[in-house]
Amino acid sequence: MKIKIFVVLLILTVLSLSLLQGGYFGPKEMGEDTPPDSTIIVEDDPTDVISPSDEDLVWVNQSTSAVNSSNIIAEISLTGENRLIIRGSDDDIYINIWNETETDWSGWSKLPGPTTDRPAAVTFNNSLHIVVRGIDSGIYHGSIDLESDVFSGWSKFPGGTPSAPSLAVTETGLILTIRGNNSGAYYSTYNGSWSGWTRLQGSNIDSIGTTVIGDTYHVMALSNNSKMYHGQMTVSTETWLGWTLMNGTTPSQPVLCNNAENIYLVIRGSDDGIYRSTYNGTWSNWDKLPGTTTQSPGATVYEGELWICVTDVNPGFFYSRTDLDTYEWSGWEFIEGSSPSSPTLIS
Repeated sequence: MKIKIFVVLLILTVLSLSLLQGGYFGPKEMGEDTPPDSTIIVEDDPTDVISPSDEDLVWVNQSTSAVNSSNIIAEISLTGENRLIIRGSDDDIYINIWNETETDWSGWSKLPGPTTDRPAAVTFNNSLHIVVRGIDSGIYHGSIDLESDVFSGWSKFPGGTPSAPSLAVTETGLILTIRGNNSGAYYSTYNGSWSGWTRLQGSNIDSIGTTVIGDTYHVMALSNNSKMYHGQMTVSTETWLGWTLMNGTTPSQPVLCNNAENIYLVIRGSDDGIYRSTYNGTWSNWDKLPGTTTQSPGATVYEGELWICVTDVNPGFFYSRTDLDTYEWSGWEFIEGSSPSSPTLIS
C-alpha cells in the first residue's frame, strides 16, 4: 500500500514540474505546431469582461469625480482629416490637426481624462473614436462628433489591459484589439454597441498593431522575445487564418496602416532606426529611413503619402512624408510638444 501511494505521489510531482516548465506558447510560424484551421477561442476574457452593451458601460470622467463628461466642446475645431493624437507630459490627451490650406499643424486641443499610454484612434461615420488605457489600466472609449466638435464622454469597459490598445475600421464598424492581463490577444467589435471579447490564438504577446483592408483584419503581434507575427482574420465570418513569423525584431509596438491596396508596417528597429515594409500578399524587404527614435512611430496614409511621426530623447515630434507613387521622401519636419509615449497618426 505504501509503495502504491509513493508511485502516485511521484507521478503527480512529475506532472506538476512539467506544467511549471512549459515552453513558449505564443504565436508561431504557420506549420510550426499551429493547427491548420487556427480556430478562434471564445472566452469570458482576459479581464473577466462580460459582453458589454451601451447600457452596461460605465460613464466616467477620469480627471474629476464627475460621473459624466458628455457634451464637452473641444477647445478648437477638429476640422481636417490628418490628426496627431498623443498622451501629453501631464498624462492628458491632446489632438493636433494638419491644416492643408496653410500646410502646417493647427495647434493642440485637449480632452478631459488621463492616460498612461499612447491613444488608439480612428475616424468612422463622421466621428473620431478614441480608446485609451486609463491610469487604472482600464479601457476607455470616447468619440468626438466631427460636425459639432462635441465629445461623448468616456465609457469604461469592465476589465483592463497592461498595454496600449489598437483600433481599426471595418466596412460596418470598429475592431478594438487589446493585450489581456494574461498576455493573450483579445478583440471586440463595435457597430453601435460593443460585442464581447474573443480571444485570438497564441499568448506571450507584448503589444499589438492592427488594420483592416477589404474583408481582412490584419494583426501584427509583438511577442515578449521581440519577434513579430502577422495574423489575419476574415472579418465577415470571423474566421482566423493563422500567424506568420516576420523577419526582424522591434522593442516597441508595431504600427500598421493601409491605402486600401497595400498595408504598411512601420517599426522602431532594435538599433532605434525607423523601418518600413509593404504588404500586398507578401512582405517587402525593410526600408530604413534616416534618423532614430526611442519610441514606436505613428503612421498613416494621407493624400497618397505615407506619413510617419516619431519622438526622440529631446522634447518635440518629427514627421515626414513619402509619396507612395514615386517614393520621394520629404525629410523630417518639427512639431512642438512632448510626450512620454508613442504618437498616434490617423487620417
